[in-house]
Amino acid sequence: AVVSTQSGHYGREAEWAEKKYVWVPHDEHGFVEGQKIEDLGEEINVLFADGSTAIISTDDVQKMNPPKFDKVEDMADLSVLNEASVLHNLRDRFHSDLIYTYSGLFCVVVNPYKRLPIYTDKVVEMYKGKKRFEVPPHIFAITDMAYRSMLQDRENQTILCTGESGAGKTENTKKVIQYLASITSRGGSGYINDTERASSVGADKKKKAMLMKRKSSMSLTAKKEKSTDCDSALIPLL
Repeated sequence: AVVSTQSGHYGREAEWAEKKYVWVPHDEHGFVEGQKIEDLGEEINVLFADGSTAIISTDDVQKMNPPKFDKVEDMADLSVLNEASVLHNLRDRFHSDLIYTYSGLFCVVVNPYKRLPIYTDKVVEMYKGKKRFEVPPHIFAITDMAYRSMLQDRENQTILCTGESGAGKTENTKKVIQYLASITSRGGSGYINDTERASSVGADKKKKAMLMKRKSSMSLTAKKEKSTDCDSALIPLL
């Protein structure tokens, strides 16, 4: 069964490479998929899904990623990183209700304009204490990383939610506060794992005292800041 799956995977990759797919600019959809069927020097002849063809300048087309990168969780992993590939990946994930996608150190969020069951107590527990690569992209993962860094490094942390009006900054700020309130109310002082706490009994007691102090003084306020292009919600963890 494993061999069969791998064979199918390699078959799709080989078929994709043979057909030489590219992204072509489109007035309505941004970019559409096309197949290069003829090289004309500075132009190429492109075949589209509806059977039509067009002569396109090579400067206007963009390379396409292999199928194995479909719906990739971190766009920094794409073999070809261009505008068309980024938009396609975000759109592809969005249609599967995967609204969170990493781009290196950043987390890109696409407003679904509907309620999704991805902020429940069960989901909170799934992200608690997990490293970023261990769970799917989520605002909870970003929040957990900031909270853990605050406890372990004993330094203030900040989460910046930025975007245009209607992008979902306010809602995601609420989710940050929801996650922090949930994990601290369930015993934030026991948050760091056992191996990290067991290094020294004396250090452990001091650390617990420090965590309790930080827990009681944590600020969960969000301050709105204006920039020339978009709004930002600044969430300090103090």
